[in-house]
Amino acid sequence: AATSGLSEWFLPMIHFNLDRYDIRTAEYGKLHNIATVLKNNPKINVVALGYTDRLAGDCYNDLLSYNRAKAAVDYLVGKYNIPRDRFVLRWGGEEENLVPTNGGNMMNRRVEFTVAKGETEMARPDCGVSNAGKGNTSGSQYSGNKEAGY
Repeated sequence: AATSGLSEWFLPMIHFNLDRYDIRTAEYGKLHNIATVLKNNPKINVVALGYTDRLAGDCYNDLLSYNRAKAAVDYLVGKYNIPRDRFVLRWGGEEENLVPTNGGNMMNRRVEFTVAKGETEMARPDCGVSNAGKGNTSGSQYSGNKEAGY
C-alpha cells in the first residue's frame, strides 16, 4: 500500500510553558509542518497526545494534558481548516516523561503527534478538577510578539 511507511513518520512535538495550554508562538512553525503533512496526505489521521511534567497532582495533570492536546487540535482545525475527525485526541498526564525528573521541565510539557494506527479518542478527564492550566488570555488567538520577529 502507498501508506505503508507513513505510520513511522516523524512529526514534530510542541512544548508548553508551565501550567499553560495556550500555543507558544515558537511552536507555530511546527504546527504548520503538521498541517502541511495532513493536507498533502488526505488519507492519514493524526493522534495528538498531551503530557505534563510532575509538578501537580494526577487529576490536575490529566486534565492539563487533555487541555494541551485539545488546544493543539483546535489550532490546526481553526487555522488550517483540517477536519476535526482527522485527529485522535489522547492524554497521558505526567506519565512517560522525556526528561527523568520529579520537577518541572519544558520537554515534558508537550503534545506529541503520530500517524494514527487505530487509536481511539479519550474523553476529557472527569476526576474532580474543573480546569487545569491557563489558556490564551490575550484575546487574539494567532498574535505574535516582538521577540518572535512579528
